[in-house]
Amino acid sequence: MVKIKICGLKRLEDIELANRYKIDYAGFVFAESKRKVNYDLAKQMKEKLCEDIQSVGVFVDADTDEILKLYNDGIIDMAQLHGMESEDYIKTLKEKTDYTLKIIKAIEVAMNKLLSKFPDKKSFINRLYKTNEQFEYNNPSRFMEMFTGITPLNINEKSFRMSLRKNSDDAKGLFQQIGNNNNSSFIVGTGHNFINGMTNWHCYTLEKVDNTNKTIQIFDHRFQEKITMPFDEAVKKLKYITGYFNENLK
Repeated sequence: MVKIKICGLKRLEDIELANRYKIDYAGFVFAESKRKVNYDLAKQMKEKLCEDIQSVGVFVDADTDEILKLYNDGIIDMAQLHGMESEDYIKTLKEKTDYTLKIIKAIEVAMNKLLSKFPDKKSFINRLYKTNEQFEYNNPSRFMEMFTGITPLNINEKSFRMSLRKNSDDAKGLFQQIGNNNNSSFIVGTGHNFINGMTNWHCYTLEKVDNTNKTIQIFDHRFQEKITMPFDEAVKKLKYITGYFNENLK
């Protein structure tokens, strides 16, 4: 049976809608995000949430004490982890709740299109070391090549430059190609640049390119957010772009 989860609830009105449509899970984001809620608001929302709807706390490398307090106070029923939490971290949460806390561990693989569409492209070395479960933030093209056995297209990933400005024409040209081809798997990423609204050394799935308005839409798997920006802004904020046109993987 399909289960429905809505994440990022941050208003009491959102809870009223969740109750009305009888969803299965309601997500409260406690990680740094536009949808972040504090303890008091989460408590109010939980009090208004139907008893048969489970509340899920979304965290990124949070202190275990924060999660345990929210669980012990009855504000969350489950914990969804989107950071680099270790097995020991998860074991601590389990042991301190007598194994009653349900935990969802998000495996961050920005190339989910490749994983689902091209399972036969997973190389032997990839299967052997299980690298499909760990994403290399600084050099994602290495992961992609291990996964497919094919060297991906790559602009500026290994350069010391922290933006695509010097490769502006190449990057915009590739954006346009992607916009004209709906069957592709590309990743963009940031460097160390202290740009407001962008996480340093972070990768995003390139979801969509609008050539008419010259914008790209990227998806942040860790914070579960979509970000839209013009080409000109993208080459300033992003360090690299790497990936494939899927026809080249057949």
